[in-house]
Amino acid sequence: MAWQTPKTDWLTNPIKPRSRDFNRIEGNIAFLKDEIETKKSAIVDALNTMNQSATIENSYQELANKIKDISKDANASVSQVLTGRTFYQGGVKRTGTMPNIGALVITPGKTDQSIPMGYHNGLGKVLGVDWKKWASGVISNNPNSGLVVTGLPFKPSAVMIYNSYFSNPYYYVRQILLQAGAGVSHYKIVHTYRLNVNTQTIDQIGGSVLSNGIVVTDDGFSVDEGALMTGTSRTLEWIAFE
Repeated sequence: MAWQTPKTDWLTNPIKPRSRDFNRIEGNIAFLKDEIETKKSAIVDALNTMNQSATIENSYQELANKIKDISKDANASVSQVLTGRTFYQGGVKRTGTMPNIGALVITPGKTDQSIPMGYHNGLGKVLGVDWKKWASGVISNNPNSGLVVTGLPFKPSAVMIYNSYFSNPYYYVRQILLQAGAGVSHYKIVHTYRLNVNTQTIDQIGGSVLSNGIVVTDDGFSVDEGALMTGTSRTLEWIAFE
């Protein structure tokens, strides 16, 4: 039954109530009862959905208290919610304070870097590093022959050679400026070192000797017999750096 407009002029129009008046009054009472119970039931269902135990028998004051309790079991703190964003916790509306870091970009370095506390949007990254390559090897050197290394995945910028013929000398070869008119890069033997087993020291012998017999290519290097000072079979160990 739909709601019917009630008669409100009984004082000015005090006619004897008729059956239609009672039907209207009782009909409106039934309408209100249905409206109240239906909407109260919807509130009860919503409260139970929000983990607040409620029944249709609860008074409206009890239901009101349960509504206030909805956010009481929330355990987020303002530092765990993004700054400027609001939420309800403990029956109180609160505003987050977590810093918005956004897309953090980290450039690798030699020291540790702290990652700031806050919200990261998932677009941050650690920049890639162009690592320098290196390679090493061992070659059996024949008399009166040089050292040739090819097939490296880089062009060497520095080479270290160990010649077992002497008392552990190391030859450290570094690139110098391309000479005018030269077709290849010239290198020089920067220093030659020898381990003195008697004194347990490392001695420097010679150095800064320009050698045109040392050539670096895009994938390796070669050292001629004169630069190696070999005259007999021996094992040569080398390390090349990009």
